[in-house]
Amino acid sequence: MRTRKEDGFTLLEVLVAMAILSIGLLGLLGMTIHAMHSNAYSEDYIIANNLIIERAEDLRRTGFSNLTIGGPPTPGYSDSTTHPKTPGLTFNREWTIAADPYVPDLLMTVTITVTWQRNADSTQRQITSTFSVGGGV
Repeated sequence: MRTRKEDGFTLLEVLVAMAILSIGLLGLLGMTIHAMHSNAYSEDYIIANNLIIERAEDLRRTGFSNLTIGGPPTPGYSDSTTHPKTPGLTFNREWTIAADPYVPDLLMTVTITVTWQRNADSTQRQITSTFSVGGGV
């Protein structure tokens, strides 16, 4: 009697290969989710940093002589803006103007802080920038 050689994989080999592939794909899924969260945070951080730069440039254009210690030249110490692509994501910007502790007659210290919080994230994020503005008496 002749024996026939069967080519192909057994059911057990296919199941083991599928299990190994599934474990690898689950690892890729975890990395993809982490990358998506990191991208969202990076985008938020860039927007917050641009809001700080925008306010700093506005205050610089105002001129040293028009800045008042304690706040901005216009009423109010804060404002807020919503994220252009994400409803419910709001950036709050606050700023203070103080006499510089070392050279109070010639410099003012400006501190700008932007805070935000994503809906799914329970952590409030914040960045702060402090710089001196010169040109006083």
